[in-house]
Amino acid sequence: MKSKYPLSCTPFIISLQNNHFHYLSDHALHCPLHFFEGDGTFHSFKLSGGQTEYCSRRYVKTYKYMLEKEAGFPIFSNMLSGFYSLAHILVLCLLGEFCVAILINLMRGFGVANTSLAFFSHKLLALGESDLPYVIDLAQEGNVETLGRWILIQSYFALHCKPLIFPYITYFYFNEDGVKQKDVHLLSINQLTPIHDFAITKQFAIFPETRIGILPRYARNDKDMRWFPVRVVLVAPDVLNIENVFQKIGKVHFSLEKLTINMRTRKVLKKILSKRSLELGSINASYVGKNNRYAYLGIAEKIPKIRGWWLCRDLWHDETSGESNFIAMDAKSPSLDIVENVKLPRRVPWGFHSLFLNQNNLSNNW
Repeated sequence: MKSKYPLSCTPFIISLQNNHFHYLSDHALHCPLHFFEGDGTFHSFKLSGGQTEYCSRRYVKTYKYMLEKEAGFPIFSNMLSGFYSLAHILVLCLLGEFCVAILINLMRGFGVANTSLAFFSHKLLALGESDLPYVIDLAQEGNVETLGRWILIQSYFALHCKPLIFPYITYFYFNEDGVKQKDVHLLSINQLTPIHDFAITKQFAIFPETRIGILPRYARNDKDMRWFPVRVVLVAPDVLNIENVFQKIGKVHFSLEKLTINMRTRKVLKKILSKRSLELGSINASYVGKNNRYAYLGIAEKIPKIRGWWLCRDLWHDETSGESNFIAMDAKSPSLDIVENVKLPRRVPWGFHSLFLNQNNLSNNW
């Protein structure tokens, strides 16, 4: 299909998927696999000269992935889908013995780097729920390689991650040189919390819990944290049920509201911005922490499913035929006209996030 991309458009699209490296061996043990636990897998595309080129498919070479690749079988049991037979319990026992025998060093991480992507401090990062970020190199030709864990940060750097010990939430920031600053433990949160993420303004960091917490953006401790008793409906408080929510999206209503908080009088004003059910909102990343006029949200209606096709951001996968396609649509078109449809040479599994990069982003500082 002929592309309508501008010839000057030369970005890269990096998609992070969840793919079980040892799918066949797990399947042989009759183990149902949960896609949240798949090994992080990159699919890279290059948009150049008005055409889309599928460049590479690479696993994120985490410590877990490299151990299991060398062993030839799963070593780390899946928490959501790993205890369905005696064989998996034996594998868990072997894992304990290997750790005792110092054959496995859990301090080197056991995450799968499959959750999200970030371009931060001149680094392309693959993020996971239970590990440090992995630094990824994207070559000019679009090939993707894992450089290693970003051990300098020494903090988890992903969505959803919730420690089970006090303090439950730790806030930190980076200076203009990309150097991580001192951890700020939010001691006023004295119980497990379903905080999904937080927001920043020029002056404050904002934490939506079942209330609203506001902390000075460059705080060194939480003594200046102020809490406001505002009823908040949280986004994705339990990600384990997210599949069921999407299946019944027509029965769920998301309210888009604007809160105005007077820090001096503590008065809170709430205004409904739209009566339509809108969700999964975002803003232009260039305006994070700045005054911003526009937000982009999806209409919470039934998830598109036509003859087995599922829309997953920029990728489609046909559950029946196993065929995967890269689809690009014209965002300015009222009917989202398709401008590119590229059949991919291999299966693309389910995933969460994609990222646009350009030529200026390709020099990672390791």
